[in-house]
Amino acid sequence: MKVFISHPFSPAGKKLVSDVAEKVKGSGITVQTSGELQQASPSQSWSQLASDLSSCDKFVVVIENAEPKTKAQDFEWRSCLEATWSDPSKLLIPVLIGDVKLPNFVRSAIPAGKAVEAIRIENPSRDWNQVADKLAMVLKEQTDFSTIAQNLSSTEEDRARQRERLAYLKSTAEVFKPKTM
Repeated sequence: MKVFISHPFSPAGKKLVSDVAEKVKGSGITVQTSGELQQASPSQSWSQLASDLSSCDKFVVVIENAEPKTKAQDFEWRSCLEATWSDPSKLLIPVLIGDVKLPNFVRSAIPAGKAVEAIRIENPSRDWNQVADKLAMVLKEQTDFSTIAQNLSSTEEDRARQRERLAYLKSTAEVFKPKTM
């Protein structure tokens, strides 16, 4: 099994990657990380890197900001998304650090009717080891992702967005409604 971990180059992002990689060592899982991808990129074309990523079975995306900070991170996120779209058996595991909002690309990776789930690390200094242990269990297929993930499908923010969209659609429909005389 091959896993790709996209992470920010912050101390928190690097620590989670090293902890999880250490915990899955010797279990037959190959872990590729953003750091390795960044080192390879000068000698490889973007299409070769995308091909390498598409061969992964699971994608862990560690998110500290809702928007990618670099072109490379944007490329990683898009490649993970494209791989999960082309093969629904591939798993995208979002890990949210702090109170960051779930980026839209994660929601678009989830098939219709399926819950939007993510792992949230509220307090990295307190929750780090527990999250790394659970994430390693998911990667080693010792537990199902849904048993450790937080369901983000119907947050108040989502419901507010839905209400706004519905109000907009209703007002737009009124403009096109035939007038009776």
